[in-house]
Amino acid sequence: MLAPALPVRFSAVLGLGLMASFMEFSEEWIVAIPFIVALLTISFCDWRHMIIPDKITIPGIILAATIRIFIHPLPYWEYVVAALLGGGIFYCFKLIGKVIRKSDAIGYGDIKLLLLTGLVLGLKLTLLSFLIFCFVGTLMGIYLVVSRSGDKNVIVPFGPVIASASFISYIYGNEIFFGVYSKLLL
Repeated sequence: MLAPALPVRFSAVLGLGLMASFMEFSEEWIVAIPFIVALLTISFCDWRHMIIPDKITIPGIILAATIRIFIHPLPYWEYVVAALLGGGIFYCFKLIGKVIRKSDAIGYGDIKLLLLTGLVLGLKLTLLSFLIFCFVGTLMGIYLVVSRSGDKNVIVPFGPVIASASFISYIYGNEIFFGVYSKLLL
């Protein structure tokens, strides 16, 4: 049997290796490495224990906000707006879910993860991440409901889906936008 930490370490090395193969080496790596490690850790924690630890998200938010003061390919305000918009959208989902389901549909950990994502990705890539999340999250939710005999009270760990969408947007986001934009111009 593998030690629980071994898959996490392997995934972290794999994720960083994938990042290294697609990202040009630059000062952005100072942002990328802690972000990718946080995404992987959050994914495993939420999948296994249904919790996104504040010990990861809050220091991540502080670190990302601080690093982005010095390393910001986009205007700094764009990262702040992206964080507030991402977290704000999920907070609205939380309120709507509370009214409709009479229980929490989204946890505060998901909201904090979106704050972190916004501070790292910026506005355009955070919105792309959100679109990817909605698509994949919907498919995942449908699968879980169907596989559990139509039980609509299935609890879905959104952390891994948000983290995956954020990772895809961070690594491939500009190429995705360029590809879609070029197709729209044809």
